[in-house]
Amino acid sequence: RFSTGEVVQTALAAPGVAQAHALPYDRFGERAIALFVVASDGLPLSAADVRTHLASLLAPFKVPRTIHVLAELPTRGIGKVDEAALRAIATNGV
Repeated sequence: RFSTGEVVQTALAAPGVAQAHALPYDRFGERAIALFVVASDGLPLSAADVRTHLASLLAPFKVPRTIHVLAELPTRGIGKVDEAALRAIATNGV
């Protein structure tokens, strides 16, 4: 077990990452971590680039199973990240 905060902080240090949010989710009975990133304005960003950055700095078991590049992080009415929406993306690949 580990904190998703370390994953987020490491992702935010990757070139081109403006925002990041990580959350645990269950898929087929296994616990996994999904990472969601938003690119800095005008900079290209790919999940593969983020994964390479994370793999160079984190232990292999800390590298998220899935990395999703989004235009923006979904938020609820009060401005907090909508983790239910992110969990749906992680589990359904939407």
